[in-house]
Amino acid sequence: MSDRPSIRVSASPTVLSPIRVAATLLLLAFLAPAVVRGAGGNIDVADDFFRDTASGSTTTTIHTGETVTWTWTGANPHSATSGPCSAADCTADGLFDSGILRGAHTFTHTFLDPGTFDYFCVVHDPMMHGSIVVEGAPACGTITLTPGSLPGALKDGAYAQTVSASGGTAPYGFAVTTGALPTGLHIDGATGKISGTTTADGAFPFTVTATDSRQCTGAQAYSVTVAEGAPAGESAVIQGVGSLPGAFGAFFRTQLQLNNPGTVILAGKIVYHPGGASAGAGDPSIPYTLGSRQTVNFDDVLAAMGLSGLGSADIVPTSGDAPVAVARIYNDGGDAGTAGFTEPVFHAKDVLKDGDSAVFVLPADPANFRFNLGVRSLGSGLSATFTIFDESGAQTAKVSKSYPASFFVQAKATDFLGVTSLPADGSIEIRITAGSGIFSGSTVDNRTQDTSTQFTGK
Repeated sequence: MSDRPSIRVSASPTVLSPIRVAATLLLLAFLAPAVVRGAGGNIDVADDFFRDTASGSTTTTIHTGETVTWTWTGANPHSATSGPCSAADCTADGLFDSGILRGAHTFTHTFLDPGTFDYFCVVHDPMMHGSIVVEGAPACGTITLTPGSLPGALKDGAYAQTVSASGGTAPYGFAVTTGALPTGLHIDGATGKISGTTTADGAFPFTVTATDSRQCTGAQAYSVTVAEGAPAGESAVIQGVGSLPGAFGAFFRTQLQLNNPGTVILAGKIVYHPGGASAGAGDPSIPYTLGSRQTVNFDDVLAAMGLSGLGSADIVPTSGDAPVAVARIYNDGGDAGTAGFTEPVFHAKDVLKDGDSAVFVLPADPANFRFNLGVRSLGSGLSATFTIFDESGAQTAKVSKSYPASFFVQAKATDFLGVTSLPADGSIEIRITAGSGIFSGSTVDNRTQDTSTQFTGK
C-alpha cells in the first residue's frame, strides 16, 4: 500500500515471519474455546499477535453497546486499525484506528451495531490481525431502583435524595416517566439525584425509570408529600456515636433508625459533635424528612455523613417533634456478623441534674473484660464526683471532674478517672454537683468484642 508507514519495510529483527505468526495464531485458536462472552472485551497487543484475554484467541465476542479495550504489552510498535485482510494485504475502513503505539498504552472502541469487524496492525499486516464478533444485545435482567420509597418534604424547604439502580449494566440514565416531581424539584439524569426547593404543598406521585447502557430499563413508583412546616419540638441527645477501630481487632459503628409515628411530616437534622470538644455552630450534620409512619435507616450514621471517629450527636427538629430514634452500637465482624447493644436516646428531662446520682458496676473479670467511661454534658456544662468502691464497699478513690457545655469524651476508665486500676466487682458512684449530662460505662469482652453498656438517666 502506498500510504504504509516506513517502519513497515524496515529490517527490524522483532518482526516475525509469516510462518511463525500463522503457527502461533493457529495454536491459540485450537486451545481456546470457540466463543467467550462477557461485559465487553479485553485484548493484549503482544509482540507478535492480538490475543483476547478471555478466549486466548484472536477473536473477541461481545454484545452491542459493549466496549473493547486493547492493551499494549510488548515493546514493539503496533496499531489496532479496523479493516479486512487478504492473504497479501489489509485495507483500513475508517471505523476505528488507535494509531501506532508502543509500550504501556490502551485504546478503546464501543461497538453499537451487530456484525463481524476485522482489524489489523498496520506495521505488521497481514500477519497480525484479529476479529470482533458483535452479537445482538442479550435479554435484559431485572433492574431495581432504590430506595423503595422517598421521604416527604416541607414547603419552601430544600430537598435532596438520590435514586440508584442495580441489576443492569452501568452507566444508568434516570428520568421521570409518569406523573411529576413536586413543584420546584428536578432529577439529574446522570446521577438520579432529586433536588431543589419545593414551592407547593400536596401529594406528588411519579415514576422514575432507569435505563442502562444496553437500553434495558427498570422503574419504581414513588409518592412525595409536601406539607407546611410545624413548630419545632425539643432536641434529643445520643450520648455516644462512633465509626472507628477498637482494641483487639474490633471495628465499631453506630446504626441509627428514625421513625415518624404520626401523620405530620417531621423534618430536622442529625448533628455530630466530635469528641474532646464542645459543640460548635460548624459541626457537621445530615438532614432527615419523614412522612407519616415512615422509617429511615443509617447502617453507619457517621459514614453516611462522610465521617469517622468518636463523638456524640443531637437530633435537632426543624419541623414537628423529634422522631422516634433507635441507636445501636455494634462491632462489625464482616461476614461473621455483628455484636452490639441498643443505646438509649435522651431528652432533657431524662438526664441527671445537680444533686442526682447513679452507680456503675465494674466487671467481675478485669483480665478478660475492659471498662470504658464516657460523658456528654448538656448546654450548661457539668461537674461531678466519682467515688470508687471495692466489692466489700470500701472506698478506694474519689475524683472530681468538670466539663464545658455540650462536650463529649470517652476513654478507658482508668485513664478517664486518672487511677491506676479498678477493683473487680467494684462500683463507681457518680454524683452531679452542677449542670446536667449523661454518663455511660461500657464493659467489652476482649476476646469477642461483645459489649454491654450502663447509662445514667431517669
